[in-house]
Amino acid sequence: MNTKNAFEELTAILRSPETIVGIVFGTGNDFDEYTDRFNIPADKQGVVLSAEEAAPLMVGWTFYGGYGGACCPPCVVWTTSRIIGVDEYDGATSLVALPRFPEPIKNLNYL
Repeated sequence: MNTKNAFEELTAILRSPETIVGIVFGTGNDFDEYTDRFNIPADKQGVVLSAEEAAPLMVGWTFYGGYGGACCPPCVVWTTSRIIGVDEYDGATSLVALPRFPEPIKNLNYL
């Protein structure tokens, strides 16, 4: 049984009372790769989805992976206070966040 759930990972980093406003799964360079590998249908790529629409598409994969190959599709998440996206370095993926609105930032590790 595959217990990976990227939606649960995403909601775990939300700060109360922060909520998800919208999620967009990128199309990348190859529609088929994201459709087949991550179960993101082509008609759900490149469009704004609600958290409820995106949640079932985020089961079976994780945002956090080791080096070698991306373990998640490109995506951007807008919350009430931050913009969260996928960072990839040498195939390893993780989440990064920036404030949604201008504000002083004392800690650049914004997650």
